[in-house]
Amino acid sequence: LFSTEKENYKVSLNNSSKQNKELTLEEEERLELFKEVERVENPFSLNEVSKKLNEFYTSREHDIKGNIHLDERVIEDYQGQIVLIEKEIKELIEGKEIEPERSPGVIKNRERLKKENIPFTPLYKAIIFDKKVDDRIRNAVESALWDMGLLDALVIEEKYRAIALDFPEGMEDKYIFSRPNIMSYNLTSLLKVDKELKEKELTGYIDEVLQSIFLEEGGEVFLNEKGEYSIGILRGKSSDKYVHKYIGESSRKRHRELIIEEKRNDIRELEKYIGKLRESIAYNEGRLKLLTAEYNRLPSLGGIEEAVKLIVTQNEKLKGLEDSINGYKNKLFVMNQKFME
Repeated sequence: LFSTEKENYKVSLNNSSKQNKELTLEEEERLELFKEVERVENPFSLNEVSKKLNEFYTSREHDIKGNIHLDERVIEDYQGQIVLIEKEIKELIEGKEIEPERSPGVIKNRERLKKENIPFTPLYKAIIFDKKVDDRIRNAVESALWDMGLLDALVIEEKYRAIALDFPEGMEDKYIFSRPNIMSYNLTSLLKVDKELKEKELTGYIDEVLQSIFLEEGGEVFLNEKGEYSIGILRGKSSDKYVHKYIGESSRKRHRELIIEEKRNDIRELEKYIGKLRESIAYNEGRLKLLTAEYNRLPSLGGIEEAVKLIVTQNEKLKGLEDSINGYKNKLFVMNQKFME
């Protein structure tokens, strides 16, 4: 009976494993479990079978919960990114100036110039295109100025040259000092000083800077409507794919609106990812419920337990009979001894 119950349990467990979707036992696990079943000799050893089953269940539960926790962490990270992007969008809507990317050394240097009350302005903020200049030329000219390092370079009057160029350690920047030539074909044909310029004292000097950049070869610094340029011995051509974004308030506004829309798209993408992660969490939570249900439906060890109890009971009865027989034998031995006397 005991062997039959063990075999019945192993068959039931095997069938249950095949029907399950989550708590399916690997061949190695099944053999390991069957060995524990074969070792069962008393109620205490029966607990080892239950313990082994629980290990297999807990291992799978841990893996699924790990997936859920990971998805939750990623969602938390994405939500944090959305908060930061929304803050950036708010700042842009409220009119935060879009500026070219600058190194910490450049930022520190410009703070130094402010403290020393030296008037300065980045070139791009001081100029605007003539209305007759089309977008193709605007793209080419701004792109060339960017490549040449002039677009965000500071316009500073000559009298501040020595102080400006006396860079403290850890600071860096670029300056433009004019060498005007009013007789040349120069940037004043395409660009002019912005009337909204705050640093009014630099107006005349900025005009001289524009006169210092030729639109035809021959000057020390030149660029043309194709985006070709030259600075001393350096010669190059800017990208055809560049779109003007810094020169002129309308360009900066359009650029700001494009950045806002890009950031809104980023939020939409993050929200889409969050939606997929929530679906993944729901799926894994469903797996957890199914895993628990399959664990609770595993074949009962009751049959083996009853057989074990029966064997224990029978063994106890046999032990009692043996004790009784031994007692009678002892009494008979004593009686024989008395009879012999």
